[in-house]
Amino acid sequence: MVIREGDLLYFDALDRMGRDYDGIIQEWKYITRELNVDIIILENEILFHGRKPLNIGDLGKLMEDQFLSLLSYVAEQERKKSKQRQAEGIEIARTNGIKFGRRKYEINRDYFVNVYDEWRSGLITATEGTRRLELKPNTFYRCVKEYEKGSLLE
Repeated sequence: MVIREGDLLYFDALDRMGRDYDGIIQEWKYITRELNVDIIILENEILFHGRKPLNIGDLGKLMEDQFLSLLSYVAEQERKKSKQRQAEGIEIARTNGIKFGRRKYEINRDYFVNVYDEWRSGLITATEGTRRLELKPNTFYRCVKEYEKGSLLE
């Protein structure tokens, strides 16, 4: 995306401009003051409607800085609370036995060992082994590695 002087840039919320207070302020000032691009924050359109405050001079800059600082701070605090709640929810789920991530593919150990032995002895190819076990190549080789370490299906 190319932004040019005089463009009008829309954001749905102020926190979309950065991850934290300093990032939001820095982006805002860079876009509005250095690139001379107008910004409208749809969530707070009355407060942040482009460069209108700057047209009133130094008082406009002061007002813009104050509103921006306040709302950036609020946005950062909301993000922190959200992350904290997410972490708490994950911890509660884990204590209740919920497991995250992909489920391990269940493999019949005896059948795998038979196919592994045939593959290692050169009777079949790895491709044939993966076909027989109905595994993808990366899963087949991961199982081989685990089996050779002695940790497959313990």
